[in-house]
Amino acid sequence: NSAKAAFMSVENKIISKTRRSRKKLDCEPRKRERPKQTIDLANHVKFSEAFKEEPPKTFNRYSYVTEPVLKVRGATYKADKIKVMSKETLFKPIGTDMYQTKRVKAYHVMKHIKIPNELLTSSSIPAEDWPQSLPKLLVINFQLPIMTGGLLGSMMSNEDPGNHFIIYHTPSLELVRYARQIEKGESVRDNAVRLLMKWFQTCETDAAMKHRLKLLAYVYNFESAGLPGWCKKFNGKPVMITKSCKIFRGANNDYLEMDIDMGSWGVMVKRGIQSIIPGLLLKFSFALTFMIQGKSEDELPERAINAIEYLNIDARNLAYWPFEK
Repeated sequence: NSAKAAFMSVENKIISKTRRSRKKLDCEPRKRERPKQTIDLANHVKFSEAFKEEPPKTFNRYSYVTEPVLKVRGATYKADKIKVMSKETLFKPIGTDMYQTKRVKAYHVMKHIKIPNELLTSSSIPAEDWPQSLPKLLVINFQLPIMTGGLLGSMMSNEDPGNHFIIYHTPSLELVRYARQIEKGESVRDNAVRLLMKWFQTCETDAAMKHRLKLLAYVYNFESAGLPGWCKKFNGKPVMITKSCKIFRGANNDYLEMDIDMGSWGVMVKRGIQSIIPGLLLKFSFALTFMIQGKSEDELPERAINAIEYLNIDARNLAYWPFEK
């Protein structure tokens, strides 16, 4: 289809090898070759004709990673606390947008976006067979504060300027197949898949389940990027996404959007973000992975929802969010 063709037509690039200094952590990244393909943000799949301003044509690059780079809780974690490498991700990123806002956070960005029909249909799965509980698109909208707010780590104000980092994903065929089996009452042996489908079904009504969303982030070139020393102890550590996340769901489950207000994470995190954006992002090589935290044996091992790597993000001259009032 046209979206896939646009996605695959981007010229292959090789990410320059970066010397990585990695502390031995439970979530130590997998030792593997760098991904061979990266994609210009300026050439990603576009989602709406209403987006009149293109992202800046700089050296922003991202790559889809099939094998997550950070460890997750293993099947026997309750007994031995051992973490293992995740199986292949359940969603695949298909595009990234970055915008800035003047005085207000952008919530529910997907209500402004016309989704191409080719992303809502599949040649291998008839529309009537698509699992009702599985969103056709998963959208993560990071709201990054430019102002730090109060000394006690208060919420990012709607009057503060900010940046928005939006990632779009489609489910893997494996996840679609599993979701269909679950809806038919058939047995699915992958505990993490059952947990994720339960999260999709209850995240808007069950706060305890919603708060089990977990983010892992790792900066590969921590030393050479010039990050503040106090940030190092947080590199590769899991972060639970609780009250900072708002959920929006599209009609017919066309999408599920997670808006994550990083301005509510506390004063130290906000100061860390301010020290990174926009200047230090230009030097970064980093990875992001989301998952639902498994607690009991029948919810383990965990499995990555997504995995995506970024290199040299330029956040200095972003286009303004076109729907800001």
